[in-house]
Amino acid sequence: MLYRLRTIRTRRGRALVFAAVLLAGTGPATTAFAGDAAAAPEVGIVTVEPRPVTLIKELPGRVRPMRIAEVRPRVSGIIVERAFQQGSVVKKGEVLYRIDPLPLEVELESAKAALARAEASLFQASRQEDRLRTLLSGQTTTQAQYDRALSAERQAEAEVASQKAAVKRAQINLGYATIRAPITGRIGRALVTEGALVDQNEATHLATIQQLDPIDADFTQSVREPIAW
Repeated sequence: MLYRLRTIRTRRGRALVFAAVLLAGTGPATTAFAGDAAAAPEVGIVTVEPRPVTLIKELPGRVRPMRIAEVRPRVSGIIVERAFQQGSVVKKGEVLYRIDPLPLEVELESAKAALARAEASLFQASRQEDRLRTLLSGQTTTQAQYDRALSAERQAEAEVASQKAAVKRAQINLGYATIRAPITGRIGRALVTEGALVDQNEATHLATIQQLDPIDADFTQSVREPIAW
């Protein structure tokens, strides 16, 4: 390095100013400072705020009805009427088919007649039990005779209850001769026609009703896909 001294005159006197001039080694130092300035990264500020993000994914799916009801007969007989339009919307309780009701009406009348006979037998047994109870209190009959009368009365009561149940069953079967829609929905094609014999034991399939309002949609997606998002 070389140094140069300079003398400066002023009105008040002389002053020596020491000036150092760097004559050697200036090149590499200047380059190093310039490189540091160029390598310095620019710093920015980002404010992070939470907000909902909608993720859209196309998935294969299948639409299916909420409920499916298969219409089947609950009594045996001949179909005499189809009361619905194929492919139409039917309401719950709407008449779909009618089975010939005449045999079922005969069964109902027979059950009612059997009930009347049972009630007559009960009336006679009750009167006999009343008489023997009176005679037993006067000691003009035996306990065994009274017990037999009482047993006959109770058997007659049981027969009346049984015949009442038979009448009720016959009434229910007669009601089943009118086949109604179990749910509201769109009914498919008729699987039987008028004149067909249906059997409750074979559970003949008459038609199918599908509930389409509301409706279900099933989609297939891999378990790993949501994790990858």
